[in-house]
Amino acid sequence: MSSEAEPVSLRARLTALRQEWPRFLLEVVVLVLGISVSFVLEERRQEQQERRAERQLWRAAYDNLAADSLFLTRRIGQLEMMLRSYERLLAGRTDSIDVDMDRLVSYVAFRPTDHAFEEIRQGSGSRLRNRALVARLASLYARDYDLVREWDGIARDFVLSRMYPYLDLEGPYVASGVHDGAATGYAPVYRALSGRDDFRNLVRTHLSFKQAQITVYRRALDGARELMTRIRPTLDATATPPPR
Repeated sequence: MSSEAEPVSLRARLTALRQEWPRFLLEVVVLVLGISVSFVLEERRQEQQERRAERQLWRAAYDNLAADSLFLTRRIGQLEMMLRSYERLLAGRTDSIDVDMDRLVSYVAFRPTDHAFEEIRQGSGSRLRNRALVARLASLYARDYDLVREWDGIARDFVLSRMYPYLDLEGPYVASGVHDGAATGYAPVYRALSGRDDFRNLVRTHLSFKQAQITVYRRALDGARELMTRIRPTLDATATPPPR
C-alpha cells in the first residue's frame, strides 16, 4: 500500500506546485519591486537632504554677504567724509576744524562676516555643486577682503606711528576733549601747523591713502554684491519642492 501511495503523493505535490507557482512568482515580483522602490525612495530622501543642506549653506553665505555689503557701504561713507575733511584742511576752507582734525587722526576697520565661508572651507562645501561659485566666494575672502584689511592696517599704522607723534611733537599744547564722539580742541594745533609743508605733506599722504582705501573697499563691495546676484538663482534652483 505504501509503495502505491508514494507516486500518488508525488503527483499531488507536482500538481499543487503547478497550481501555486503563479502565486510564488507574484510574491517574488512584489518583493523585488518593494526593494527597488525602497532604494529609490531612500535615494530621493538623501538627495532632498543634500539639497536642503546646500540651500542652507548658500543662504548663510548670502546673508553674510548682505551684512558685509551693508558694513562696507557704511565704511565707504565714513572714508569719503574723511577724504573731504582732508581736502578742506589742505585748502584752508574748513567749517569745523575740530571735526576735520578729528578725522585726520581717525581710521576705520572692516571685519568680514565669514561664518558660512568658514563652514564651507572646513568641508561642508563639498556638497555645493556650483564649484565656480564656491571658487569666486573663496577669492572674495582671500583676495578682496584681505586687501581691505591690508589697507586698513596701512591707514591705522599711519595714524598711530606718524600723525599722532607729529601733532604731539610739533603742535602746541591744547586741553583737548571729546564731544559727540569726536575730539575737540584741535583748532590751535591746526592754526599753528596749517601753513607748514611737513604738516601739509602728511595730510596729502593721508588723503592718498584714503583714496586707495576707498578703491579697495568699493572693489570688495562690488564683489560681494556680484556674488549675491549669482547666489540668488542658486537658492531658487536648490529649493526643495513642496510635498504634493
